[in-house]
Amino acid sequence: MIQNRRLLNAVYILLAICPSSFVYASAVETPTIGTPSKIMGSPTEVTSEIFHTPAQILKFVNDSKLTYVFNLEKYVPLPAKPPQTLENGRIVIVTSDGRRTIKVFNEAYGSNPRYCKAFQNAETHFNNHNYAEARQKYMEVISIAEDQSQVMGFIGQTLRIEKDYLNAEIWYRKALKINPADFMAHWGLSTVLYLTNRKDLALRELIIAHICNLNDSRILGQLKTMSKELGLEFQEWEFTPRFRISKVDNQTVNIDINSSDMDWLIYADAKALWQFEPHHKESILAASKRDPRTTEERYCLASLAMSAENKSGETKKPIITKSIQELVNAIKLNRLDSYIAYEIFLREKPDAVLVWDSGAINAIADYLMAIRFKKL
Repeated sequence: MIQNRRLLNAVYILLAICPSSFVYASAVETPTIGTPSKIMGSPTEVTSEIFHTPAQILKFVNDSKLTYVFNLEKYVPLPAKPPQTLENGRIVIVTSDGRRTIKVFNEAYGSNPRYCKAFQNAETHFNNHNYAEARQKYMEVISIAEDQSQVMGFIGQTLRIEKDYLNAEIWYRKALKINPADFMAHWGLSTVLYLTNRKDLALRELIIAHICNLNDSRILGQLKTMSKELGLEFQEWEFTPRFRISKVDNQTVNIDINSSDMDWLIYADAKALWQFEPHHKESILAASKRDPRTTEERYCLASLAMSAENKSGETKKPIITKSIQELVNAIKLNRLDSYIAYEIFLREKPDAVLVWDSGAINAIADYLMAIRFKKL
């Protein structure tokens, strides 16, 4: 049940203009926003994934046994958390059952005296600009620990400094074959590609380096500079939903949202249903082939996108909130999963990328090229 008379009037208006809910269960060819087919991740995917339109989301809230209380003008955003940056000392280990785990490489081999001595000697030579000697010692490290993508990247770095770009590229690619999320190897490879006049490829590697260390200001700054050189602008905006959900007691759920932020209403409603209506959530999860968190975001974001498109169509005005506008664009390009991964998951936990494979990382790079870069 919805409690708030002024909001309830707005809800009934939305119910009048929004289409009914749907379940999609056929192949996608040429989808359009506002229909279930537009929410698919692949243009040929067959699925029974469930989505609900804004009208049905609001009806679920209104028909609930719980009381949903909307408090207008009460939402105050929480202070931003300091962004997390990653250090280049992590390796990904694939276990026998195929699971990918993260270890700090010095912890993984720190008890091996031969390893420690070789690595320390290599670092000393490198710091003294004795790159050939450093490379020899790094090779000794790899003979002890073959999974050291970071050390392979160091070898690539010594070769790049000596302007042996061909072999530098070989070693960077060796590092990335072992750990596709090694941001330093991507960054170094980008530099080699740039110096050998393959600037489009250099930009893509720099984009991937950014994905692999989202909050590194050095990489982001270089990304902006290289983009401009290639006639592109990297657009900066953040996905920042403006509402707060809390359960007051067993019967009452509060949704705090300012009247100036009502574009987020449907997303807030969908999130509240997911959190406090277990049967609702379970029915959607049962129809999905994705993990629960991705399914949740796809469900909630699909409703948000449809709401924004409906409102834009009714008012004949463009969608104002940038992150919602680009959400709609991402869905039109069948890149919703990559939108979720970059705009939501990586913002929450930047080191999540360390256990993603190269296919997932490259899909996000494709998304960024399509959504975040505009021609100057």
